[in-house]
Amino acid sequence: MSCVRSFYRFQVRDGSVPGSVNELFYDVVEPVGGSMPWLEQLPAIVARPLHTLPRSGESEPRTASLEEYVAMMAAPGSLRDKLLISLLALAGLRIGQALGLRRSDLHLMENSRAVGCEVRGPHLHVVRREDNENRALSKRRRELVVPAHPAVIGVYAAYCDQRDRIPAAARSDFVFVNIAGGELGRAMTDGRAREVVAALGRRAGIDRVVTPHQFRHGLGTELIESGRTLDEVQMILGHARVETTRRYVRTSRERLRAAVESVALPDVSPEMVR
Repeated sequence: MSCVRSFYRFQVRDGSVPGSVNELFYDVVEPVGGSMPWLEQLPAIVARPLHTLPRSGESEPRTASLEEYVAMMAAPGSLRDKLLISLLALAGLRIGQALGLRRSDLHLMENSRAVGCEVRGPHLHVVRREDNENRALSKRRRELVVPAHPAVIGVYAAYCDQRDRIPAAARSDFVFVNIAGGELGRAMTDGRAREVVAALGRRAGIDRVVTPHQFRHGLGTELIESGRTLDEVQMILGHARVETTRRYVRTSRERLRAAVESVALPDVSPEMVR
């Protein structure tokens, strides 16, 4: 299968078959980003093959816990950066989805009919756009609507108050923009966002590198362990296949032990164990 995948990736690059063929072999198809001109000439990069043999002893997804999220929120950092990790940790967005958000995508009032939206309650729309200046792109082709956690609403309001004092930032419809440096108001890039998340982790005293996607895995795991159903988690995270969501059902050894020890037995007579 590795040979077959490589063969068809070459055919896509050569133009012999359409780029959509990659989607038959890979779960992730993301556009190449970067500042080097030659990167723009390459086809989409792909990851996580769909057809693989299961590996024995495969570990659970690497996650960022809610405790780590709280520690990072308490660490020194801008409101923009804390809004970013809030959307990663509490909405489960991929980094490309978060960086592609426009302010018009966030409907954080109880009623959004004034802007032509019938969805009830605070929420945000994840829309795939091909023309984002920072090359941010949602993997999901269809629009995704995600409920907004109350913590997200509070951080966003404080961030808007801060960014709107910077004219260049106030003029941009992107949620995440540069609020310092030489490119004020420009949309935040993928590389910068990853640096921000890692830096917040260091300031919080976390002794490992925290990545944006670990928050998504953390939310999926937290939702499953709190008793939410697979279809609920699938819709929140926007998975196309429930098999992708099922990876969060893997149970820890501690929970397995607790499950066994929870089995109630009648009183055991001392004679029975002699």
